[in-house]
Amino acid sequence: MTPSIRLRSVVLDCPDARALARFYAGFAGGTPEDADPEWVVLRLPDGPRICFQRAPGHVPPAGPVRGGGLPRLRGPERSQLAVLA
Repeated sequence: MTPSIRLRSVVLDCPDARALARFYAGFAGGTPEDADPEWVVLRLPDGPRICFQRAPGHVPPAGPVRGGGLPRLRGPERSQLAVLA
């Protein structure tokens, strides 16, 4: 049976759309389409698109807590630690 619903995009709010898209491209592949700094699209090879939407004042959610939690970093550095955790 062919699925009737297909996941096409995931949208993430972030303070710097270009920086976060480049970070994700570094380990997931693809090339960010970043003509507009407010909205960047990363097309994953054989997967959905990840869209990054600039959201001024965005506060990222708390990451996983292991052995005292994540260091207090911002932006791509914090995201990298959450992915590696």
